[in-house]
Amino acid sequence: MTLEELCARRVALWGMGTEGLAMVRLLRDRHVDPWLVDDRPEAAASRLGDQSDGARPVTGPAEVPWSEIDVVVRAPGVSRYRPE
Repeated sequence: MTLEELCARRVALWGMGTEGLAMVRLLRDRHVDPWLVDDRPEAAASRLGDQSDGARPVTGPAEVPWSEIDVVVRAPGVSRYRPE
């Protein structure tokens, strides 16, 4: 999948570490407002800092409407074997 194709989908970014924060910047620069997902949403929101202005809040995995998401971009530390 190309970046252009990704930007045309409903995206969830899971994991707000270094890689996730870089992806947030990349997508927001392209006017995409992804779902932001982290197992510790409060800590992740503080790492986002001013990148979170006017965007969706960081949520835990249980709050994401998974059936409405087309693509999940997960950080390397998020296991692909999770039930979500």
